[in-house]
Amino acid sequence: LRRMEGALRWWVGDWLRFGEDHFKEEFSQEIKEATGLSIKSQQNAMWVAGAIPVERRRTDISWSHHEKIAGIKDTELADKLLESAVANEWTVNEFYGVVREARKQLKNSEPVAIPACICHCHHGQCVECGKPIGMLES
Repeated sequence: LRRMEGALRWWVGDWLRFGEDHFKEEFSQEIKEATGLSIKSQQNAMWVAGAIPVERRRTDISWSHHEKIAGIKDTELADKLLESAVANEWTVNEFYGVVREARKQLKNSEPVAIPACICHCHHGQCVECGKPIGMLES
């Protein structure tokens, strides 16, 4: 069901963008009401769908993960972040922490380092997953 919900967000975002692009004022409130989503949710779905073209969307990670990187202009970095989220099986909240740190580094004109692991570490090795702790340069 979660996958379908995520797919629904993509469909709604793409559909609303299409409607506004092709019908402008004719795209009535009635059609927007048909989604059952709040105006804010509709606008967010449209924004994420517009920021992440179909060819960059991943089916192995949630729509919410995509939402977290939608504002990152550097598409290579955004895609690396998504790849790391998949590889490390990060929850949306864990991923948001990584993305927040990446945005901070970008803002400070620092090279972005994506953590190879975000579990609790001990002597350079994660005590939860056993992976060596390190940073992946973007």
